Amino acid sequence: MPNSFFIDSSSHTAMEIPANHIFYTASSDIADITKPLNKLGITYFTYGRKYHDSSRVYLKDCSNSLDIYFKEKHYLQGNTECEPQNYNKQVLLWSTAPNQQVIDACARALGFDHGIFIFKPQNTYCEIFSFATYSGNTQIINTYLSKMDLLNSFMEYFRDKAAPIIKQAEKEKLILPFNETLDIKSVLINIEDNEIFQLKSCHDYDLTDRQLECCLLLLKGKTAKEIGISLNLSTRTVEYYFEIIKTKLDCKNKSELILKLSKLMK
Repeated sequence: MPNSFFIDSSSHTAMEIPANHIFYTASSDIADITKPLNKLGITYFTYGRKYHDSSRVYLKDCSNSLDIYFKEKHYLQGNTECEPQNYNKQVLLWSTAPNQQVIDACARALGFDHGIFIFKPQNTYCEIFSFATYSGNTQIINTYLSKMDLLNSFMEYFRDKAAPIIKQAEKEKLILPFNETLDIKSVLINIEDNEIFQLKSCHDYDLTDRQLECCLLLLKGKTAKEIGISLNLSTRTVEYYFEIIKTKLDCKNKSELILKLSKLMK
């Protein structure tokens, strides 16, 4: 990789990234590709790849955030910077991520807030998509949850449209140390059969097994339609279940529900 540069894993001293590096020069093209997200109120987007050999790809629609990321060494503390095999196919809200305060503060300084990470593990790397909005848009969590099918479609669209950029970015990957200070597996929710009983035994909210299954699939990023297909239920029945669940857990909306369920599952 002749165009790659390395960050010393012992001193963590970074070489300066040249202004003509693809991670910087691609930001305007990434912004053009992500314009459809604006209709959903999403105003910030990042695409990353973490490879098993510690190389990385970072593509953002805002080069300023990338500059801060490296200058402030966020790669040593970010929740997306652990070894790729630690991530499952799942979703993590910024607001539920540990030790995210400094990174969130920098994002807010640039006008972004209320973000979400979506992890897509592949054979040799893990893809990480990140979406966020402007600070005043507190309802965006509901949008993420209700429009997850659109976000999944967009991710496919992005891979296709950005394929030439990603190909070039792979030639200029960065070699970075992984964040070894965080046990990410204790943060991310791993959906397994026995977790239904884990949730039920930890906090008895008088939820039926079917309702618990809906909760776990919601935490996995599934839409009401996808949950219905998985459980052989109608979308209307799934939505009805969620109304009952919100009442039992004293949540006003789905964003409050997913935050509460995320805490119960830790």
